[in-house]
Amino acid sequence: MADAVRRAAATTPPGAWIRGKGWNEELFAEGRVPSRTDLDAAAPDHPVVLLDWSNHQAWVNSKALEVTGITASTPVPAGGVVVLDASGQPSGVFHETAMALVNDQVPAFTRAEQQAAIEDAAAVLLQFGITSVTEPGIGEVPRSIYEELARAGDLPLRVTALLSRPDDTYPVSAAHVREILDGYEAADGVDPRSFSMRGVKLRADGVPIGSRTAWMREAYVGGGRGSLVTVGEDDAAKVAELTEMVRLVHDAGWQIGTHATGDAAVDAVAAAYAAAYAAYAAAHRRRRGRDQRHYVIHGDFARPEALALLARLGCAVNFNPAIRRLIADTQPAVVGAERAAYESPMATALRAGVVVTAASDSPNVSPDWRIGVQAAMTRQGTSGAVTGAEEAIGFEDALRAFTTAGAWQDHAERWKGSLETGKVGDVCVLGERILDDEGGLRVPAEEFSTVPIALTLLGGRVVHDADDSARATAAAPASFVASPSPDAMCSHC
Repeated sequence: MADAVRRAAATTPPGAWIRGKGWNEELFAEGRVPSRTDLDAAAPDHPVVLLDWSNHQAWVNSKALEVTGITASTPVPAGGVVVLDASGQPSGVFHETAMALVNDQVPAFTRAEQQAAIEDAAAVLLQFGITSVTEPGIGEVPRSIYEELARAGDLPLRVTALLSRPDDTYPVSAAHVREILDGYEAADGVDPRSFSMRGVKLRADGVPIGSRTAWMREAYVGGGRGSLVTVGEDDAAKVAELTEMVRLVHDAGWQIGTHATGDAAVDAVAAAYAAAYAAYAAAHRRRRGRDQRHYVIHGDFARPEALALLARLGCAVNFNPAIRRLIADTQPAVVGAERAAYESPMATALRAGVVVTAASDSPNVSPDWRIGVQAAMTRQGTSGAVTGAEEAIGFEDALRAFTTAGAWQDHAERWKGSLETGKVGDVCVLGERILDDEGGLRVPAEEFSTVPIALTLLGGRVVHDADDSARATAAAPASFVASPSPDAMCSHC
């Protein structure tokens, strides 16, 4: 990491921020934790801020602390942690909402930079056969870019978005939710089949990795249970705040996608959804609430009783099997072997009757849906070791999670998500036959991610042709070859 920062400093004007993403403390030597001092010698004259792979931790150097004025006495936002070193000073690592102490003072990406990023990402996604994506929480600037591209017919894939605070700061209080709802104005002239503002992104807790910020029923290995990130003096107050946030969005008629990973957090979200549906139905003298299709994002440790409640409400859980693949080998040291094996319980969710959808959570991991399908079928970690085999699901269920169930989540199952007469022709064509004559998978599940993608069609129009790409790459000078592999793309993002 220090070498990467040193290389960036060599080409960055003194005093300018160096920004990066992708570090993973699980790959560091045992017992090694990131510290500001690791980065100081590499960039003594530049403030440095590095997001981890999950977007839930930031790592800065001493210059960044100096520039931002952060000290041991700086008030910490609710739900956040400023990690202190042995001397009681900020170590340079920030968890969850505390990251805003730094991020709010880092120059924002320009509109041109954000538009270029959107267009570049779309081009990569089309190479993977992906035609529809969800932006789970965007602020005003990226929303206006999407709307402008869609209005001009230049948006190269279909985007469903959830609102967040400007720009990309998730709400952690009811006041923030009111700010979002009051500030939204629908755009004119935008085809909702191209870009649709569908709902609001809420956030309940953190993540169940080394930072241990997911809210768990039982303690982590080494202690602590994490917490909700909403405002409140104690757990009960934080739950009440989350419940009110859900009610506000629900009553406004929006769909809700709530980040919740710990089992205690999923419990709170499911209960909040149930309370919102019940209160709305009672107030309007209706047997049931509206079909808003709220969902839990991640749901790593959703327990059977919470899944049963979500099923009764007609809600979904959007799992990330590729993320489980990334962290599976190191999770026993964080949550214990039993909980690590259960993590991402897709089979239990299907048995409970929950709508099971799936996503990559890119750019935290590669957006390649084939990796997600393979991980859902095999329950392998990156080492190849299998844990929690009882939570593995079959190929059809895994594929459905990335296609028809995703269209359902978008309220768009009537016009996309499957190959049927009258629906749009959004198609990913694979480069080899994957089913045998009986309809079974003829490709080993452990090798599914290697199946080539031949064509991508959007609305019946070819938007990616692997043969054309191969010919263009072969004909281009070496300096112009810039098609990243999935691993290179992930680290680049």
